[in-house]
Formats: sequence, structure tokens, C-alpha cells
Amino acid sequence: MPPRRFRLAAETPVTTPATCDLLPGTPGFLGPNPQSTGTGWVLTDLHPSPAPCHPANEGGSGAKPPSHEGQDAVEESRETIYQYSAPLLDGRIVSLDEFRGRVLLITNTASQCGLTPQYTGLERLYRTYHRRGFDVLAFPCNQFGAQEPGTGAEIAAFCQRNYEVSFPVFSKIDVNGPKTHPLFTYLKSQRPGFLGIRRIQWNFTKFLVNRTGTVTARFAPRVAPESFQAAIEQLLNSEKD
Repeated sequence: MPPRRFRLAAETPVTTPATCDLLPGTPGFLGPNPQSTGTGWVLTDLHPSPAPCHPANEGGSGAKPPSHEGQDAVEESRETIYQYSAPLLDGRIVSLDEFRGRVLLITNTASQCGLTPQYTGLERLYRTYHRRGFDVLAFPCNQFGAQEPGTGAEIAAFCQRNYEVSFPVFSKIDVNGPKTHPLFTYLKSQRPGFLGIRRIQWNFTKFLVNRTGTVTARFAPRVAPESFQAAIEQLLNSEKD
């Protein structure tokens, strides 16, 4: 049975601080060994990272760290991920309850970003693990450098034409500020980023969710989807409650 296709009409294997994006090149980053083809995880030292699509992203060399003024208020929540819903690019409302019992990778995306080729890795993960209970949920966002300016139909055409995307892509949302979609408010509250900062720093920030709806990890924009494949497999191999 082939993977489900959505018409685009229009715990991790190691213990990591809950307040840290998993970003290669950060002192104390606990992640896959870049020198190994295996699935082992090691504590790495500083090493050069690929240039971000925005010079200020992640506080790169010579860049001024992004301002955190107006970051979302910290508050405890008893909500679950399954309480949220959002429209797909074709306008159909989808409840996350439809994905109950499945492992999810949720990310904010953009079509004109230097990280846009991560769609290739996301689609590869989806096709590899979908039958085992894994889904990718993409949420286009135009808040970072206005790199997602298109309409829903234009985004759908772009994803299909360039990356043959078959996982669900939702309508554009905000992930920061007063109009933040409630789902991303929840995700950020469950897994803050580096130094406890909840604010999404750039396109392709990724959240991994286990079968019971718990947000188990947050990966920084420059972390390639393929690099945490072992974490996905571990969650898929865990027993369903």
C-alpha cells in the first residue's frame, strides 16, 4: 500500500536539555557524529556550520543576535497537541486528532529560503516511515525575510513541481507574535529553544512528537531532517499506549 498522498490544491535517543535547540556547531551539542555513517550520538565541539539563509540567524559569525523583544509569554498549559486544527492549502480543515497514535515531525516552511531544499529530506523521511506510523506536517510562514509570499495555490504548485511533496502542507500561519497559531504556541511552550527562548528563530524549525502527543525534541533550522533519523526510528519502535 503506497503512502497516503495529500492533494496540494491550492525520546530522542539521548538526553538533551529541554531548553536547547539541537544545533550543530553549538558547544555542548549532543547529536549524531558528523564523522560517522552510523547512528551513534556524540558530544561535539565547535565546528563550521553551513551558512544560514539569514545572516543574523542563530547568531552566526559577525551577525547581531536577533532581538527577543515581544517573545511569547511563558505560561503553563494542560492542552494537548490533538486539540488543534488548521486548514490545508486547499482550505480543508484538518484536526491533529487525525494523527493520534502516530509520530509527527512539525515544521514551519518557506519557498524562497536557503533552507528550502530541506523539503527533499522531509519528503524522504515521509516516504520511508509513513507506513510505520510517521507523518510530516508543514506550515508555511512568511514572517522570516518575507520568504513565503505566494498564495496557497502557488505554494502547492511549488512544492509539487520542485520536491514532489506528498505530506500535508497547511495554509500560511504566523509562528511568532500576537497572531501566532495556537499549535505553535503550544509547541514552543513544550520545547523552548536555546537558552529557554521560545521564539521561532527562522524557517524550518522542527518539532518531533511521539505517539502519545508529547513534544520530545526541537531541532534548529539548519539541522537537516536526515540527521535525526535515529530519533524517529526510536519513537516508531516504542510501544503504542
